[in-house]
Amino acid sequence: MKIKPFTQDISNQQSIKIKERKSEDMSIEEMIHEQQLVDREIKEIINDLGYKRFRGEEIDEEYERDCEIRIQKLKQDFNIWGSEVRKKEKAYEDEKYAAA
Repeated sequence: MKIKPFTQDISNQQSIKIKERKSEDMSIEEMIHEQQLVDREIKEIINDLGYKRFRGEEIDEEYERDCEIRIQKLKQDFNIWGSEVRKKEKAYEDEKYAAA
């Protein structure tokens, strides 16, 4: 997979995407799926860099830095989704006990 160089604009788009998809409107399964997509993208970037290093390819410093920045941003997004899932699960449990 060829990864396009990362820009701050892409980072902002990722954050906006998460904020636009309000967790209140999503099921826990949908939120977990979103988190898994972010995790998959992190792994793809890491694997791509690792494969290039393994093959001895010269990696452009800017490209590598952009990938590292993108990985950090995606990790933040991953943690956001995890936090949203935990909130939703807690709210579900609270609602379940309140109804009992």
